[in-house]
Amino acid sequence: SIVATTIDNKIIMVKQWRYPIEKETLEIPSGTIEDNKDPLETAKKELLEEVGGATEHWQKLTNYWIGNGVMRIQGHLFWAKNVTLGESSQEDTEKISTILKDFGVVNEMIVNGEIDDERTIIGVLMLKNIIGK
Repeated sequence: SIVATTIDNKIIMVKQWRYPIEKETLEIPSGTIEDNKDPLETAKKELLEEVGGATEHWQKLTNYWIGNGVMRIQGHLFWAKNVTLGESSQEDTEKISTILKDFGVVNEMIVNGEIDDERTIIGVLMLKNIIGK
């Protein structure tokens, strides 16, 4: 998963329908690591595919366990800084809208329960601690 920020410090979010919870969510870009690929290479690929985003400035934020009481899946979080947006190449099953939000707005949406995606909450909290806002 990627907390991607633009040169003017907007967070790049994706809005998409999540069938298991039957609602549209606002979250950070993310994807699944296939065939033991490198997590950072997967993050770069997902950012490009989902929002057409690219940058040379990557930083590892943290790893975390997803549903560790019932699954053995580890999540990886990265910060992609100074991202430029271009043409996305979403998969046929993806219907993703790209939305830019101010960091403070995203943080407030998390606090108010408007954003409830665990990757987004963890990622924004980690970035908040790094940049001190």
